[in-house]
Amino acid sequence: MQLIDPNVSLVREAVPIRVEMVVRGYLTGSMWRGYAQGERAFSGLTVGEGLHKNQAFAQPIVTPTTKEKSDRPISPADLVSEGWTTATLYEQMEQTALQLFRRGTQRLAEKGLLLVDTKYEFGLIDEQLILIDEIHTPDSSRFWQADDYAQNPADAAQIDKEYIRQWMLANLIDGDYPHSLPPHIVYEASRRYQQIYTTVTGNVLHVDESMPIETRIRQNLQQAGFI
Repeated sequence: MQLIDPNVSLVREAVPIRVEMVVRGYLTGSMWRGYAQGERAFSGLTVGEGLHKNQAFAQPIVTPTTKEKSDRPISPADLVSEGWTTATLYEQMEQTALQLFRRGTQRLAEKGLLLVDTKYEFGLIDEQLILIDEIHTPDSSRFWQADDYAQNPADAAQIDKEYIRQWMLANLIDGDYPHSLPPHIVYEASRRYQQIYTTVTGNVLHVDESMPIETRIRQNLQQAGFI
């Protein structure tokens, strides 16, 4: 992978496996909402009684979904029987996802963050399984401040896109999500993303506003010899 511009990367094209490997370290988000309504089976995995919001699992669990117009939870057996992947590839994806989650958990813990849950996507290049798409970003992952969670686990502040999701859930229009976000929500989401970038990398995210993004991209593509 080669970075051509902050908005452009040169990559190899993979054959995507249309499955999202969702790894969860805590009972929260959509899983908690289902659990609170009485659900106990998630993607073929049964969760026990008596759990609490934001409670940590003894070990991270994998709850895969299909990747289609409307993603749906699905068991590993059904993924195979419906032809989404093979049993061998699923096992490789599951083991790799758990390894990545453990590594991400360790690295983020060094920054005072908890990796709550995330999703990984995989594909094939020359029949070899590879990771595709983003990894451990606020779009694909949920983060909590470790000290905040220790003091108030049920209401730990989130610094990821759950902020946007909760606003949309609270502002449905005739049962549907809004098609746009008000400026103050956009601003706050941007602030949160920049905050976690700084926390994880130790750097400040600099946004080049000296020229329009399209102009900058064109110049960088020209300099790299692509246009």
